[in-house]
Order: sequence, then structure tokens, then C-alpha cells
Amino acid sequence: MPPNAIDVPDFIGVAGPEGIAGYARWDLLDPSQNLPPQPADGLPFPSGTTFEVGLVPVCDESLTSVVGHIYGHRGFVPLGTDPESVPKMCATSVSGNVDGTEERRTTC
Repeated sequence: MPPNAIDVPDFIGVAGPEGIAGYARWDLLDPSQNLPPQPADGLPFPSGTTFEVGLVPVCDESLTSVVGHIYGHRGFVPLGTDPESVPKMCATSVSGNVDGTEERRTTC
């Protein structure tokens, strides 16, 4: 839990191809968690929610229906869309070494 969890909303907007695609529970977005999430008091999972490690359910505005999932390296994928059809997003990190050289690593 972040130190200022009191200031964090329970659900945050998820970007889609045309604006906000839906809402995801902020506490499920921590990539260091490698376990299926557990319901929090007062925040039941909507019907139709399925869990696989690395997937985060995205709900509609009513927070009662799942409209898609967040997939690692792909972002939001609507229900009914094959995740493999969504291009992977890659990130490059650069770190400096004590000898002045740089090390680059790209992950997709």
C-alpha cells in the first residue's frame, strides 16, 4: 500500500484507444504482485471477472461489469479481442555505470 493510500481513489481510469476505456482497482496495478488478487472489504469483484497472473480487470463506469483487461506489455484489451492481435509496448531503460558507460535494456 502506498504511503498516501488515503489519497488514492479505489478505482482509476484506464486509457483506451479513444479516451477512458474503463476503470481498474489501483491496488491490482502493482506489477510486483505475482498472485491472483483478493477482494478488498467493500470492493467486490464484478461478475464476469476472471484472473490470470498479470491480468487486471477493467470495469465500466458502474463498476459492475468487466469490459476488458490490462495485459502486461499490451495495455487495455477489450473483451472479445485476441490479446495477441494488440501490439506489444516496449520500454527502454538506460543506466549509467561508474566507468561512464551506459547500459541500455529494452523489454517488450
